[in-house]
Amino acid sequence: MSKGKRTHEMVRISTQYTFASWMSDFPEENPPMIDRVIRKLGFEQGADDINTIVRIYPIPEGAKQEDTLDPSTWLQTAGTAERLTVEYKRLEADGSYRQYVLGRPTAESESETSEIIQFGDHQVSVLPSEVLTADDAVAIFQFYYEHDTVPPNWHLRNLPQYTVSSTGVIGEG
Repeated sequence: MSKGKRTHEMVRISTQYTFASWMSDFPEENPPMIDRVIRKLGFEQGADDINTIVRIYPIPEGAKQEDTLDPSTWLQTAGTAERLTVEYKRLEADGSYRQYVLGRPTAESESETSEIIQFGDHQVSVLPSEVLTADDAVAIFQFYYEHDTVPPNWHLRNLPQYTVSSTGVIGEG
């Protein structure tokens, strides 16, 4: 094993807890961990506590492990291993931060958010081509872990209500 620098933090949210931890500084350990955590979405881990959301993001330069991070960019998934959604927030060239739902290329021609993704007591409506599986999410997360972006073959549907402009105004686009 080759030890490297810790580059990402992972947050796991369940119906009762939020657990944040830096990912391993042994890079080869992270892909199996990503796979394992995403495949546990929707499963009970005891005491009526159900895994609902997984999020990863780059660790800012100079951050310490005891710091509470508030990332501006991230990748997250919510739902169950069989039926989930993946969202991505990134910095745009104009200085704004935009949030997107990832979907298969056919999502571009769809207009009705008719599919419901349930995660814990919450739900979100998505396009049919945005309903993904654990296999899809694992591949997207592993690509993001390595490149801090999503694979180019996925359609990105902008969620304008979550845009943060370069001046800090929310919902501009």
